[in-house]
Order: sequence, then structure tokens, then C-alpha cells
Amino acid sequence: MLLCIGKPVSKRFFNGEDFHYYIECYQNEPSGKTHIEYVISYTPSVKIGLLQNDSSYSFHIHSANKEGISVGYEIIVIDERNKIEPAPKGYQSCSHELGYYNLSWSNIDVSDVNYTVFWCAGRKPSYCDGPIQWSETIFKVSTFAVEVTDVMLNFQFAVAATNKGQSSGMQWASCIVPSKAPLGQIPITHIEPFSTALRVMWKLDCDAQKSVIDRYVITYCREGRSYAIIAESDAQSYTLKNLHPFSNYSIKLRAFNKDNKPSEDVDEIYQATLSGDPSDSPQNVSVFSRSNSTLGIKWTPPLEPNGIITHYYIYHNELRQFMKDNSSCKICSFIIKNLEQYENYDVSVQACVGDHCSKKSEIVKALTDVG
Repeated sequence: MLLCIGKPVSKRFFNGEDFHYYIECYQNEPSGKTHIEYVISYTPSVKIGLLQNDSSYSFHIHSANKEGISVGYEIIVIDERNKIEPAPKGYQSCSHELGYYNLSWSNIDVSDVNYTVFWCAGRKPSYCDGPIQWSETIFKVSTFAVEVTDVMLNFQFAVAATNKGQSSGMQWASCIVPSKAPLGQIPITHIEPFSTALRVMWKLDCDAQKSVIDRYVITYCREGRSYAIIAESDAQSYTLKNLHPFSNYSIKLRAFNKDNKPSEDVDEIYQATLSGDPSDSPQNVSVFSRSNSTLGIKWTPPLEPNGIITHYYIYHNELRQFMKDNSSCKICSFIIKNLEQYENYDVSVQACVGDHCSKKSEIVKALTDVG
């Protein structure tokens, strides 16, 4: 897609009715063939699509009315895609009070390159509501200041690099950043949960906003207790650590500019951490029955399971048995079978939430009966 924008012809030069622009589009294929198409536009800007990367183009722009087409014309030449001058990167536009704008970009790695800045009144990037203007002088620096006369209008800015007669084309600033006014809302785009951490991610509307951000403040709360951490100005994610497993947190993000003004407030987001190791072991382990080959064991679940308990391991001396917890028992019990008669056993219990298991409970000593 090619967008051609020019200064409009003054009405005193229309010289008749139905004034418009008549564009001859010449496509030059690598084989040497040339194709011609014609485009008419009633505004000083026109979009031309379906360009081929391996072809070069020349556009002859005439003025026209119902009487005919002008003899003279302007020429725009576009080379093959891989021969076009590389575009400036990191283009940023910052607005100040009273119609002042500062523009900056990263120099491309080419010697003898010049830059031209373009601007126009417009509601969105690469869209002009009125005539386009450009810097009268070609310069080699990578910054430029513009003062506009109508401070009530929104302006859009572009920059183009030129080297040895080749142009990169206009690169539009993706947004205009106010230097002192508070930033708009910066939404959290995603939160990745872990058992004891939450990775908070966000995205700016455009990279130019980084130039005015001093820091981010992330506030997070659990059970009425609030915490705040600071993230660097160039961060786009931060991992909250040392959190409690299987717990719900509210999280809010704000950016502060260099005048310490916070961004527009946003609603907090809620996110739960994943299940983790139970904080404590099964409680009140005791023997409620015994025989010469069995021991009946009972216990209560951990006070902080940090998830839904799925199973228990019951240890007796060096052996371990598995008990599935289907009903979330409040007082749990298990019969250990096939034991030796009149034998001392060290019994303990371990609670598990999936692959996350607690420490073993305190050992209870038990003696089986005589056979």
C-alpha cells in the first residue's frame, strides 16, 4: 500500500469545474515489461494498493478539470522493495504546552543520510484532515522541534530518510505523548499464575510513552493487607514473588510520569495463585485401634492445605501406603494392614495437593498386639 500526500492546489488555479488530481501509475517489472494504470482523486492524498515487491514504480501526478489534464506533472519514483532506503526507527513525538512538539528518532546506519519531517492536522496517524507541511531544510540531526499555530487541533507527524536520491517514505509517529499531562489508562494485559508468584504483564499504546514514564507502581492485596512495589520505566512485566499459594489477589497498575503524575485509574484485576505445598502437616495423628496385624490411624487435615487435598501418604517404618481423599475428610482414618505381630511401628502422615506435598506429621509410635 502506498499513500501519496501533497499540498493542495490553490482554488485560484483550478481554472474550471470538477477539479481533481489525475495520476498515471507506471509499473516496471524485472522482465522489462511496463504496465500503466490511472487513478483519480479529488483530495491531495490518494492510496494505491496491490504494489509488487519486485517491481519499481513511477507516478506522474497531474492536476485536471473538466476541460482536460495539465501538461506539467510531478513525479514520484518508488524502487523495488529491497532497494528502498531503510526507515528511521524509534520515532517519537512529544507534545508540550502552547503548540510545541519535540520529535526524535534513531539514526539509520547509513552515511550521508538526511531527514525530512512532515506534519498535518489529523485525528489519527497517517491521516490528514488538512494540507500537509514539511520542514523547509533537509538536516542530518535526529531531533526536530515544531511549533503549530492552532493549538486546539490534533497534529500528526512523520519522518522520512533520504540518501542518494532514494527515500524511505514517510514513517508516522504511532502516537503523540504529552510531556506533562497524566497518561491515560495502562491496562494489565495478562497475569501468569504460579503457586507462590504472579507475573503481571502490560502493554503501552505506543513505545513513545516510555520517554515520559518515570516508574510503574503495582499494588496488590490479599485478605485486607496491601503491598506496593516499583517497576522500572522500561519494564513491560513484573513478577510478584513470595505470595501465598491458592489465594486470591487484587492487582492494580499505575504509571507515574517525570512530574510524578499518575496515569488514569483502572479497575483492579483479580487473580488466584496456583495450588502449592500445604503450609503445615496433618494434625492430631493417633492410633484408634490395633490388632496383631493392623493399626487404625486417624488424623485431621492441615490447617493451611493451600489447595484441595487429593490424597495422603501413610508411613509405617520404611513403608508407605496411599489413600485417596475423595470426600475431603474432616477426620480422616486409615487401616494399615499386613503388619507383624507385637512389632513397634513409627507412623506418620503426609498430605498432598496433586504433586505438592506437606512435610510428614510428627511420628506416633504404636505396638501391634500379640497373635
